[in-house]
Amino acid sequence: MLLLGEDDATPSDCDCDCDGDRDCDRDGRDDRAAAVAAMAAAVAAAVARPRRPKRPRGHERPPPRVRATSEPIEVLHPQHTAGAWVAHTSASAAARAYAKLCKLQASGLRCVAHGEYAHSGGWLARADRTRGEPQDDLPADEPSGSPAEEWRLHPRGEGRICVSNRARVQTKHARGDGWGQVRRPVGHKKGTSAYVHVGGRRTRMRDAVWETFRGPVPRGVCVGYVRASQPPNDALHNLRLEITA
Repeated sequence: MLLLGEDDATPSDCDCDCDGDRDCDRDGRDDRAAAVAAMAAAVAAAVARPRRPKRPRGHERPPPRVRATSEPIEVLHPQHTAGAWVAHTSASAAARAYAKLCKLQASGLRCVAHGEYAHSGGWLARADRTRGEPQDDLPADEPSGSPAEEWRLHPRGEGRICVSNRARVQTKHARGDGWGQVRRPVGHKKGTSAYVHVGGRRTRMRDAVWETFRGPVPRGVCVGYVRASQPPNDALHNLRLEITA
């Protein structure tokens, strides 16, 4: 009696046209067919995946980032500034100006200007009070009809941001009980609205002023201007409620 081994094949054992040839590549064809089927299934799943809907025309883009007035600063170094005080618009601008000469950090200059450090790598710094936003309260301006400046805590600011009726803000330091510089937020581009962070939310400056002195803005209305100007005047006396379209 003749016993067939595992490698032996008869015409009845193979479903292809090999006629029992021992070199038949039946297993290889099965593997390739399975790979093609898997690839086809993956392509079908990718095609059936929902696509991101296109943004319709006229969709409102996200608001521009906030750009606030920085504190002007003066720096001095015996070698790099020839022993003379040099004025810059901010500590970051001073650090960028001398980046190729030395490793100057803006945070170190701010600490020196505020009296926390004696120097920063040999650099001296001091705040330039003659430029930038005035730190004292603004007096009344009769020609423009602006009243004297008044400060109040924003109701959503958790006691960390003060807003004035003249559209200026002052925020509390993250550590300690000190307060930062008085600043006037401005839009990122000319003619755009200014934004401030109130309670972790980006808020238009005109809305922040209205909420501080007049209360929440009701539904169906928005805060507008009595007199439009460039740049926009977000002072309280120039604001009014308008019905939204």
